[in-house]
Amino acid sequence: MPLHQTTAFILRTYPLSEAHKICVLLTRSSGLIRGVAHGARKMKSRFGASLEPFTEVSLTYHEKEGRELVNISNCEILHSYFHYTSKTENAAALSYLTELLCEFSPAHETNEKLYRLVIAIMEAMAKQSNLDSLLRYFEVWLLKISGFFPDLNKCISCNSEIAQSSGVWLAPDGAPQCYGCSGGRGITISSELKRSFEAMLRNNPANFAEQNSPTEHLNAIGDIAYRLIRRTLERDLLSYNLMNQVQAEIKLI
Repeated sequence: MPLHQTTAFILRTYPLSEAHKICVLLTRSSGLIRGVAHGARKMKSRFGASLEPFTEVSLTYHEKEGRELVNISNCEILHSYFHYTSKTENAAALSYLTELLCEFSPAHETNEKLYRLVIAIMEAMAKQSNLDSLLRYFEVWLLKISGFFPDLNKCISCNSEIAQSSGVWLAPDGAPQCYGCSGGRGITISSELKRSFEAMLRNNPANFAEQNSPTEHLNAIGDIAYRLIRRTLERDLLSYNLMNQVQAEIKLI
C-alpha cells in the first residue's frame, strides 16, 4: 500500500457511518482524489479543524490498487480560510468554485496550473478583494487551463487574425469569428470587453480585482464564461443559481 505525501485543498466532506468522513481533495501531486478519514467525526478526532472546506493541508495518505477511495492518515493545516466562509455570500461563492473544480478536474490527474490558480484565488479572497472580479477571473482561467476558452484574436472560420480594435462574435458552439464570417450573429464581444478578458489573462487575480473593472463588463464576462461552462458540461450547476440568489438577496438588504 504506497504512501503518498502532498499538499491539498479540502473541497468537500461527507459523513461515513458515525465515526468517519469521506473527503474530496484537490492535491498538488495527484489532482482530484477521494479518501476516507477514519475517526474524523469523533469528538477528539486527530484531524481537528483540518478538514474544513478550502483549508490547505499537508496530506499523507495510503492508496490501495483497485480501490477508488484512499486512506487518509494525516492532515496538517498549512493555510486556513475558515474566517472567510463566515459570510453567506463567500460561502456560496466557494460552493460554486468547489463544484467547478470537481467537474473540471479528472481524478488522479496532476494539474499544477490549476492548483496554483486555487492558491492565488484564495489568497486574493482572504485580502477582501472584489468577489465578483475574482469569480469571473476563476471562471475564465479554469476554462483556459482546461482548454475550453477560445482564442479571441483569431477567427476560427477564416483563420485570420482579429485586430485589437475589432470585436469578436462567438458562434453557438463557442467558436470565435470575425464580423465577416459571423455576419454580426452570435454573442458579441466588443473591443473594450475583449481588453477586459486580456487583462485577466495578463494579471494575477489580486491585481485584476484592484483594477475595478466596470460592473457591466464583469456581468458580460460572467454571462459568457457561464455559457461556455454550461456548454462544456451540458448542464446547469445548482451552486451557480444558489450563489446568484444569495448575492441578489444581499444586495436588497
